[in-house]
Amino acid sequence: MSENLKCVIFDFDGVLADSLEAHLQFCRDYAKEIEEHVDIPESVDAFKENMIATGKIFNPMKNFMMAVGFTKKQAEEGNESYKNTFHKKYKVSPFENVDTMLQRLRERGLKLGIVSANYRNVIDDFIERCGLQDSQGPVFSEDVLFAKKDGDKSDLSKSGALKRIAADQCITPRQILYVGDQHSDYKAAQEAGVCFLGVSYGWGFFNEPAGIRFAKSVPDIANRVFSLLRDSTDSVEAKKLQLEHGREMFLYHAGQRNTSIRYYLLAIAILSVAVTGLFSVADLTPITLTLTLFVGLTATIISLSFWGLDHRNQAIVDGDEKLLNRLERELANECLTAELKTIEHSDLEHQGWLVSYGQIMPLIFIFSALSGLALALASLWYGLGTGLSVETPSTVEFSSAAISLILLIISTVGVMAKVRLKYKGRKNSKV
Repeated sequence: MSENLKCVIFDFDGVLADSLEAHLQFCRDYAKEIEEHVDIPESVDAFKENMIATGKIFNPMKNFMMAVGFTKKQAEEGNESYKNTFHKKYKVSPFENVDTMLQRLRERGLKLGIVSANYRNVIDDFIERCGLQDSQGPVFSEDVLFAKKDGDKSDLSKSGALKRIAADQCITPRQILYVGDQHSDYKAAQEAGVCFLGVSYGWGFFNEPAGIRFAKSVPDIANRVFSLLRDSTDSVEAKKLQLEHGREMFLYHAGQRNTSIRYYLLAIAILSVAVTGLFSVADLTPITLTLTLFVGLTATIISLSFWGLDHRNQAIVDGDEKLLNRLERELANECLTAELKTIEHSDLEHQGWLVSYGQIMPLIFIFSALSGLALALASLWYGLGTGLSVETPSTVEFSSAAISLILLIISTVGVMAKVRLKYKGRKNSKV
């Protein structure tokens, strides 16, 4: 399927120009000129019936002459004669309704061009004689018209010309449709990555191979192109709906995560006020130590519980974000707009250390849980000491012990994490 079709490129012979009979006549005349007997098909129908089914290549002209029976040397010499005399002696007409078909495509804002293995002077003479222009100017834009020029030594293939058109027009290959009448045209389109539409009335398709779109007549080309345009529009609209739904789900789940974090911070704030109140007394009594133990354990349990909940919420939000990134990229490519500011681009612009909830919140959860655990252990330690008739500690002594325990626990966890990573690295290196 095309991505918002922008450009339609035509092969020349057998698509726009009804030139097969003229080429056969040139071969007959050239055979007489060199006094060589060549079994050239007597009619267009005979050529299509006997030659196309063989799978021979008919372009450029040298290959056409070899296909009908000339030797390689004769074909090369005949090609020189063809280049200089064909457009003067053999007047080629367009297929019926070509001008109407081209006009319909132009009215839809499509850029039209030609990529052909024929010579440029032959094509220019055809365009001039047939009057293929309207009030808007020439039907075929000069910058998307590729054919052989006299004296041009460059060997630009059809696929190379199609790729150059995409680059010059600043569009993707999938926004180009190449209309051809031979298997070699289809192969060139595949190599260039452009869309292809075959015509069954031309030179080279004996039947209609599966997987290739075909136009059975010149007017049908416009109908097929308009069908592609509708498909492209439907595809963009569908992606817009998907993008809108994806954004709604992303905002919903991100909102859930923010709400859970706010509840957690509120709970920690309340526990912090409680600890401050307990520490406001000069000496800690057994009741005060018991309450401090309860507050510490509560802070630890709440921190670990919300950490697990936040991990689950983060996984959901990350999944929504990946889907949203993919949809935004696809829609930006099809619409060819740089104005669509994606989440992915926003992240790249704000890369740094600790810039997201996913990086900051685990540290907060760990610190709060360890602080609560240290507070609980300090309370238990001094509580047991008090029960054994040890002197009741002052608030300063208790605070110092709690802070020391926090640092000890954090250091222990850090060492264990470092050892685990080192062991994991060795294990992976062995594998």
